[in-house]
Amino acid sequence: MLGKKILVLGIALLGLGLVGCKNQESKTEETNATQQSAKGNYDEYIKTAKKYIEEEKYDRAIVSLEMAKEEKDTKEVNEYIEALDVLLAITTLMDQEDYQGVINNVHESKVLDKDSSLVGKQVKSNIRRSYRKRKEQHLFS
Repeated sequence: MLGKKILVLGIALLGLGLVGCKNQESKTEETNATQQSAKGNYDEYIKTAKKYIEEEKYDRAIVSLEMAKEEKDTKEVNEYIEALDVLLAITTLMDQEDYQGVINNVHESKVLDKDSSLVGKQVKSNIRRSYRKRKEQHLFS
């Protein structure tokens, strides 16, 4: 009789152990799936931001980058946001025809020193125009 109780108790404990392992595997799979989903969203947000930058919709690009940052706070996304902030500032200065302000802002931010091909083309274009326009202003004043 005691042998049967021990056998039943052993089988019950073995069953509980297997169920516990199964639950742990399930939780690990869920965690992996969540991490993959977050990485997928992060990549999509970066891709969308790049598209908006090409379309010169910088405010929308920043929103996409902020969403990417919520998914995964990386050095890459923070540098993109910083570079876009500079680009927005110099775009405003260009609209105000403050070409010296553009030049100063770009040099102070050191945005061109960083490997930010995301906005580098637009920043370089704006600074070239600013140098040209500033020179024209000095010629005609």
